[in-house]
Amino acid sequence: MPNWLRNFFGLQKSHGRHAARRPVAALVATGLFATLALSSTVTAANADVGPNPYAEVLVTKMFDGTGHGTADATYVNSENGFVPGDDSADDGVVASHDIVGYEVTLRIKAGPARTVAVKLTPSELLDWKIGKESFCAPAPGITATLAGDTCELRIARGATAQLT
Repeated sequence: MPNWLRNFFGLQKSHGRHAARRPVAALVATGLFATLALSSTVTAANADVGPNPYAEVLVTKMFDGTGHGTADATYVNSENGFVPGDDSADDGVVASHDIVGYEVTLRIKAGPARTVAVKLTPSELLDWKIGKESFCAPAPGITATLAGDTCELRIARGATAQLT
């Protein structure tokens, strides 16, 4: 065993009164490191996101097809022999190149003063096309800041609102 490793764990031949302190110091350091690692794990476990008693999010489908009655109407409809066909904006059938529209409502309930960040992240198949500015709007007791795809809401104690 190399001397530096023996020295670290206190395994060198020493008959002085400090010889027993080195192994004890190594055990204390190991115990302290394990305690820090466990406390970090426990903190992360306790930070799990759960239901928010002060907010409610509703997502409502407004339409599931586009272009009906125009030159942009899909060929995939009952008139062309497709059953089911995409015949209206609310028939539950989505054809190629259709756009589905949703309305997102955030209901803020009375509670403590807090800051809430709502990230409106687009993806390959989902994009927030219209209404970001009207969704991220101030209300009584609530200030709102829109920065890119994030709406930051500073909510005063007891404030309530419905943002759509």
